[in-house]
Amino acid sequence: MLPSGPGGVGQCFVAQDLTPNKPIKLRPLCTLSNYKLHVFTETFCLQFCGADQDRTDDLFVANEALSQLSYSPVIKVKIRNNYNKNKRLVLNRLILAVFFGMINKNGVLMKKKKECDSFNKFIKIVKRLRKECPWDRKQTHKSIRCSLIEETYEVIEAINLENHTELKQELGDILLHIVLHAVIAEEEQAFTLNDVIESISEKMTRRHPHVFGNTRVKNAQDVKRNWEHIKLKEGRISVIDGVPTEMPALLRAFRIQEKASKVGFDWKRKSDVWKKVVEEINELTGAELSKKQKRIKEEFGDVLFALVNYSRFIGINPEFALNASTNKFSERFYHIEKELQRRGKRIQSVSMKEMDEIWDAKKMSET
Repeated sequence: MLPSGPGGVGQCFVAQDLTPNKPIKLRPLCTLSNYKLHVFTETFCLQFCGADQDRTDDLFVANEALSQLSYSPVIKVKIRNNYNKNKRLVLNRLILAVFFGMINKNGVLMKKKKECDSFNKFIKIVKRLRKECPWDRKQTHKSIRCSLIEETYEVIEAINLENHTELKQELGDILLHIVLHAVIAEEEQAFTLNDVIESISEKMTRRHPHVFGNTRVKNAQDVKRNWEHIKLKEGRISVIDGVPTEMPALLRAFRIQEKASKVGFDWKRKSDVWKKVVEEINELTGAELSKKQKRIKEEFGDVLFALVNYSRFIGINPEFALNASTNKFSERFYHIEKELQRRGKRIQSVSMKEMDEIWDAKKMSET
């Protein structure tokens, strides 16, 4: 199996003539059989080590050496042996033909489409839909906002299920919304898709001075702190600004607490956080005794907020944790329904005790 490589922008490749007596003294980055791949600035070459062998049409992919590329180019190598009158090998001429493409898991060369061509084609499709499709033509930023949230959750679900086929499709749906919103804005002469791309590019550059500037960081925590400081310089009034009010409540609480902690407003010990949880539960109990619904609601919210705080200290995202528990409940409840159906019973007519027994049996089978 051939190795593959990640990366960024393509380069030029230059073939070089080498003689067995004058090997290039560069660090070898990839070795295949009798060939060694070397890299020097933008020149890639092979050093032929076996002078008595003629190895032709070898295909391989340079891994680390070509990490600057967005995909792994295939280099087709031919060795042309030149002999003198005494039939002694005097020169190995290396002919390198570079094919830009992808290598699949079987080592087969795959043709690569240019991303910009596909993207531009997609933009034209969306613009045409805005002109010729009655449904697409009447959409506004507000009319499709809920669909954007729904598509985002579908992306998250595909990620959780580790379903790459679904993830590809759902990311496409997100891309549709991005382009459609930009096209609508362009029609209203508010901004263009190019403005969107330039804006996010400029922001990523500005907020990563440790990559695009001279700032030094030791770890990811330093990066996060710098990120928040830069956002304040950009005009944010508060450290906790930027968390949407429409975000799910547990996740919003988590993000606001996280932002506040970055400037030192946080508990020092996990045990103190749990004491706060117990304190809030006791206050909720007292509120229930008062029978004042407004106070009960407030104290119940405080319990949830304190639990979210504790989740940070034990490394748990409360939104994901609650979703997992909800999924677990759903699976067990589905099992109760199926089991009662197998027994020829309707769930509405059975006792809580019978349902509990089925629930417990399902729970035991999971351990």
